[in-house]
Amino acid sequence: MTEQSPNELWKSCPTGTLETMVRTGRRRRRIALATKTGSAAAALLVVGLTVGLVAQQRNSSGKPPMPEMQYGGISCSQCASLMAGYQAKQLDTAAAQQVAAHLKQCGSCRQAFQQMNATVHVPDRRSPQTGFLAHFGQGIPRRLAHATQAP
Repeated sequence: MTEQSPNELWKSCPTGTLETMVRTGRRRRRIALATKTGSAAAALLVVGLTVGLVAQQRNSSGKPPMPEMQYGGISCSQCASLMAGYQAKQLDTAAAQQVAAHLKQCGSCRQAFQQMNATVHVPDRRSPQTGFLAHFGQGIPRRLAHATQAP
């Protein structure tokens, strides 16, 4: 058995064959990279849309939104937007009556209103203030008069 030299085993390629192979390899790498990148982008898009939809369905407290029921002539979302004014007694009579009727019939809104009352105390604007705020402004006119007098 005779040994063949490496040069004898190597056959020359037709002109342009190696160049074609390199181009084909580069194209395949670009396609693979685009596929990976596109898949990752699509996955991020799906996650982003899912998070956005879930966030849209929840209110700021992280709880599912209240159902939209109609009681007292107003919906739950309208009642929720009027609750702070109702609590502070700043609503006109008709709106206050609608909120009161809605809260009387709707357990979800009543519970939300009770939670608001437990966490926030809004003084009645019609009642006299007490404590520090009641006496805070009493000395201001005297101090202003004293400060504006010429020495």
